[in-house]
Amino acid sequence: MIVVESHGIRQLLDVLENVVKLGRSPNKEEIDRLLSTKSISFMIEAYSRWSDFSKEGFVNIITNLANANTVGWGTVLSKLEEGFRSCLSQERIDLLREKLKKILLLDFTEAERIALRYLPPETPIRSTIHLTIDTYNPGMIYKGNVSLSILPVDPENFDFSYLAHELHHAGFQYWIRHNPKLKNLAFKGNVNHQEIAVNMILHLLSEGMANHYCTPNMVHTHTKASKKHNRKIKEYERNLNPMILEIQSLLSDCISKSVLVEECKERLMNIILDPEGILPPVHFIGAHIFEMFDKDPRISESAIVDLCKEPSHFFTFYSQVYKKRGFPPFSSKVIEEVSASLENP
Repeated sequence: MIVVESHGIRQLLDVLENVVKLGRSPNKEEIDRLLSTKSISFMIEAYSRWSDFSKEGFVNIITNLANANTVGWGTVLSKLEEGFRSCLSQERIDLLREKLKKILLLDFTEAERIALRYLPPETPIRSTIHLTIDTYNPGMIYKGNVSLSILPVDPENFDFSYLAHELHHAGFQYWIRHNPKLKNLAFKGNVNHQEIAVNMILHLLSEGMANHYCTPNMVHTHTKASKKHNRKIKEYERNLNPMILEIQSLLSDCISKSVLVEECKERLMNIILDPEGILPPVHFIGAHIFEMFDKDPRISESAIVDLCKEPSHFFTFYSQVYKKRGFPPFSSKVIEEVSASLENP
């Protein structure tokens, strides 16, 4: 079941409109009312995983919107501030309100249908879609729920595959939470070497499947993409093997515990995030590995989809096909140790 939450973005548009009409920033009461909405609370909690984000910083950029100077620091806050400020005209706000009305008329079950095609049978998708204004991350999954920025959305030609990508993550996380061993390791704070190693593989699987099956355009160059996107993809294409080697090196260091946890965590973040907000490395790497699986006649689509339930089988598939594509192999030690952490008892 999908629920669409729009109260937060309505409140945000009210705040932006008051800045435009009254020439003043929102007062404490208005800020508190905005922060109490489900969608803004979701946004703050989700972004609080980033080291360069804070609730205080978010409040600062909202309370400073009537001033010409910007106050956002770090990649996330500065991009969010840029997005909010891009809406500071009555014409823009009116257009966004009209767009919001049209978005709320969309049948989001189409995105659910696409996602379920690439998930194991009987996967339930229970997710709230929080409509937001966000120029850093137009779509984001956190604790099974989704934020969707309305800025790039064209309700007349809505890309249900893009939303299906995020809903696929929700379905993937359902099976991980039902794995007795993984539910205490997955998608948490990466506080030790084992969590970092497990989450590295789970991000590779989750992003690999979602991108390969739902949003292949995100990991390839194409004529409708921006120059930044195509430039990033070409860079990744040149460096695919070194990027896979970096994942393998990170896993080896986590197993041996030869590198401090904080350094391993930083390396993980460099793989699963993109400070430019274009495409994180793990999206590209995972999608191309899954493309390799999908093209091998020995590996069925149902077996690939079943990795949601049996993530340790990833290494079996990879070992079958890596030579054909000239990819570097995982060491036997990494396969043995990480598989043991991923196995479904």
